[in-house]
Amino acid sequence: MQPLHIRACPNAARHSLPSSMLRQHLKQLAYPLTSRYLSNCCVVEGPLKGSDARVRVLLIHNCLFNQELRSRLFDTSQEVDRFHLPTFQLRRWLHRNPHRADFVCAVLPPWCHHAFEGLPHVVTREEVRQLIPVPGSWEELRKGFSRKKRQISNQFELKSGLTCRISRDLQDLEFFYHQMHVPLIRRRYGSRADLDDWNAMRRAFEQGFLLLVLAGDQPVAGALSQRADNHLVFRRTGVPQGEEAHIRR
Repeated sequence: MQPLHIRACPNAARHSLPSSMLRQHLKQLAYPLTSRYLSNCCVVEGPLKGSDARVRVLLIHNCLFNQELRSRLFDTSQEVDRFHLPTFQLRRWLHRNPHRADFVCAVLPPWCHHAFEGLPHVVTREEVRQLIPVPGSWEELRKGFSRKKRQISNQFELKSGLTCRISRDLQDLEFFYHQMHVPLIRRRYGSRADLDDWNAMRRAFEQGFLLLVLAGDQPVAGALSQRADNHLVFRRTGVPQGEEAHIRR
């Protein structure tokens, strides 16, 4: 066996990362794995929008879904507690601490759904929302995609036979709202559906645009989109008559 020689490099310290940057980098590398088994829990408190009633909400998992939920529940809120728990201990912790929050929203990995069976009042899907920086040309935009997303964007029309169109026409918005968005939300959530009224949808439209996916000249999906902090955000989605077979296609 050859001896192992270790030699100190006098310039190593000159090129090393600051400790805070290194810790952040290591956290980012480890997060996809640790987030599957360790839950980031945050308790926020504040008055509900349009009400003086104060509520305390436990948000489990630091994700866009919970950030959006928090913004929809509160105009102003404060973080009163933050902690981490192994995901498999969450059910026991919730039973032992029933008064820590009035409302709990947990975004959990698929593998542990059976462990929480019977506990939630409502189980639904987390919507996927991709934030894409929009400054620059379309080619510059596509360079920011991962390789897989570039392949999808290159082959989208060829494989699916679908095209896209951006619209700022109020008639398109009326069709999207009444024939696509409202039926989709009602079909998904039934009596628990929380719908924006037409005036709110129109105000949001005036600050953005409508992205329509077409089969021929007929819309099969759509998204009310806005530019926020140099990102493109899908605010509301819809499919004709709420039929999600169009989405699976």
